[in-house]
This record gives sequence, structure tokens and C-alpha cells, in this order.
Amino acid sequence: MAASSGRDPVGRALDLLTWLAENGTDGPLGVREIARAMGSSPTTVHRLLQAFEERSLVRRDAAGGYYGGLELVRLGRLAARFSVQTAVRPILEKLAAELDETSMLGLLEPQRGELMVVDYVQTSQPLRYMVEVNTWRPLWAGAAGLGVLAFLSPEERAAVLREHPPHAITAST
Repeated sequence: MAASSGRDPVGRALDLLTWLAENGTDGPLGVREIARAMGSSPTTVHRLLQAFEERSLVRRDAAGGYYGGLELVRLGRLAARFSVQTAVRPILEKLAAELDETSMLGLLEPQRGELMVVDYVQTSQPLRYMVEVNTWRPLWAGAAGLGVLAFLSPEERAAVLREHPPHAITAST
């Protein structure tokens, strides 16, 4: 997740909601714990959590820990109705059947320099491409991302690599 910098209260609020959605599934989290994990000040996190609590986006337990609220659940369910997967799944299935290779839909976020696979259809071949959906991956760190990077314009490619230079994720990258 790209952290908001400077005076960007909306960005910080969205970063916090994103962080809570990605990390808040194991139970209530404290303000200091969240702030430390996000690299933010406890005061900022507390102020944002209060605003979220007023809107039922988060709830606070008796010990002061925060977890997702019912309004967050409602918004997530509404957002799920606008599924890219629903629209693209028949195309992926047809492509996978015609080629007998894994087909996938990846979404590029140029500002992040990353690709997120949102849906895929697996091949029937015994050797398969393992795909982790809904996880951001740098463009340079895998075949799918390199394929996207190769078809960007030279200017777009240079901008992505300038803003997000390759570095080792594992000993193999």
C-alpha cells in the first residue's frame, strides 16, 4: 500500500481503511498497534477511528480495540456488486479453453507500479501457473507483470521504473 504523505487527510483516512480491511480480521486492534504498523501517529489514527466510528465504519470494544463496523460490511457488499470478474469471467473461460493455458485478468496501477490479478481460469495442463488474486505485485517481479510492462509505451515504462525501481523480493527475483 502506498502511504499518503504530507497534508493529505483523505489519503490517510483511505490508507487506514485499507489497512484495517487487510489486517483487521483477527480481532480488535488498538490505536497504538495500528499507528505503529502504519507508521503514523497515534493521535492521527485515533482521530480517524473516531470519525469512522461515528459513521459505523468501525466499532470499538470495551477494551478500546477497533474492528470493522456494519457500515463497512454494507459498503463492501455493495461494492462487490460491481465485480470486474463477473464481466470478464466468460472471456477468461473461453480463452483458457481455446489455448488450454491459464488465463488471467490483471489490473495495472501505474502510480503504484504494480499489477493485481483479480480473476483467473486455470489450464487443464499438469504444470500450472499459481496465481494469488487481489494481491499487488511489482510489474518487474513476475511473468504477468513483465508482459504488461513490455506493452506500455516507452514513456510509461520509463516512468514506472523510475518511480518504482526493481529490487529483490526474494533471492530468485
